[in-house]
Amino acid sequence: MVTCTSFLFFIYFLFILPFHGISPSSMFKSLYLCLHTFAILFRLNFLPRTFDPNQFYLRSTDYARTQESIQQLISAGLYPSQFRPDSFALKIHTRDLNEDNLFPNPSCARLRTLAKQFKAVVAADMDEKMKSIAERLKGYVKEVTLDSHPSANGILDTIFAAKVHGIPIPPEFDDAIFLDLEEVVVKEWFHGPQQSEEMRRLGMGRLMGEIQDRIVRRAEGRTEEERKAGDDELKMAVYAGHDTSIAPMLILLDAFDNKWPPFSSIIIFELLQDTTVPPKKTSSWFPAIFASKKPDPVASASTHYVRVRYNDRILRLPGCAALGAHHASEDTSLCTMDAFRKIVEGQVPKNYIEECGVQQ
Repeated sequence: MVTCTSFLFFIYFLFILPFHGISPSSMFKSLYLCLHTFAILFRLNFLPRTFDPNQFYLRSTDYARTQESIQQLISAGLYPSQFRPDSFALKIHTRDLNEDNLFPNPSCARLRTLAKQFKAVVAADMDEKMKSIAERLKGYVKEVTLDSHPSANGILDTIFAAKVHGIPIPPEFDDAIFLDLEEVVVKEWFHGPQQSEEMRRLGMGRLMGEIQDRIVRRAEGRTEEERKAGDDELKMAVYAGHDTSIAPMLILLDAFDNKWPPFSSIIIFELLQDTTVPPKKTSSWFPAIFASKKPDPVASASTHYVRVRYNDRILRLPGCAALGAHHASEDTSLCTMDAFRKIVEGQVPKNYIEECGVQQ
């Protein structure tokens, strides 16, 4: 039997900011998918019935909208007032924007240089398509480019928000326009990471390294001293970021579908353990008596698996497809710890500050 040990969630805009003329009750439809997922966990008794801050790690970019996402998720979705103490307070970790790794940070000079280079390539490749879009929308905009006002990205964002909230839009903004704009904007933002391992590494490599480390620590166990200083009781870690965080993470995992991440998108990293595998036994009494109390990471890793979900889909990562890289049941969605490590480790910068300073 494979059972769940802990979860890491990366969420994008769970809380949708209000638009003029839209009642608050109509804004929460996009929350249902995420809250339904959490409700399942609740019913399975994976989480405590009442809020226990020791079992949660909450982190957000330093923006009101992402912090409100976590507040809405925990205090309205998972733990409404009857399931939390009167002293309830959320501890949400943030970092200085220039140091944050929850999104590809433009404070990295080398990343800015690469982004500019790839943007120029996309602008040339998409020029004819953008002219076609502008011609079809000539009653509303003079031109459509990556830098026009509004830009292709700005128009797509507006259509996206209107569709989500049921706001009527002119007939010219049809599905064909939406798909063409989506193609342009996806290429603008994500063509670089798709083509450049360096962009993937400098963009989301640091965060994926942190996520991997947290999963490994939880799976392998720690000494008593480490447990006292750490988060051994942790059941769930929640990171609140942006659409420009979600897609590069999927690209790094080789699981991107070339679609702009919709509002309230979520990536879930599940740590699971095969409880049918017997514990590793020692061959004699001597090592049993004098063995270290520190858990055996090799034995622990061999029974633990990582599964990744994106919104309502279980992902089957190419890096876990080979024989021996997934569970013996041949469920390729259950990545071995070694396979998951190999996917991530090669895309984590060795020295981020040094690599960001390289000018080529």
